[in-house]
Amino acid sequence: MEWNDCDVDLGGNPSTTYMLEFGLLGGATGLCSLVIGLMHHRAWRSASLASASSSAFISWGITAVAFGFVWKEIKMGGRRGKRLQTLELFITISTFSQMLYLMLLHAGVFSRKYGPDYLSHRDDTIIHRVPTQSQHQPSTSSLE
Repeated sequence: MEWNDCDVDLGGNPSTTYMLEFGLLGGATGLCSLVIGLMHHRAWRSASLASASSSAFISWGITAVAFGFVWKEIKMGGRRGKRLQTLELFITISTFSQMLYLMLLHAGVFSRKYGPDYLSHRDDTIIHRVPTQSQHQPSTSSLE
């Protein structure tokens, strides 16, 4: 059996190739964004929020480009198979779910109870207090 005997044609038009490329890239970056988001949920600090939100924004941007190619493909018309229509549906659902994830990450802007405080970085500061010796207490040192 040759490699081209099993060629499955998805149909589509010239924008199909770009939609597939950006859809795969958006899915891969979305998975990385999910892992970073879970790490942020575990740490729950402003520093982890910055990395989670920036990766989520990049992932959403790439998926939004794929979503644009989905709409261009639908508008251009042509024969689209069931598999291609299913992929278009998954890209559409992924775009809106990543946008919701991005909005939920930034809910901390409105109230501290929704996430780490954006306005202060107090959770990264650790204050160490060294006990001081009072002058009224007698010293127990043998050197005096």
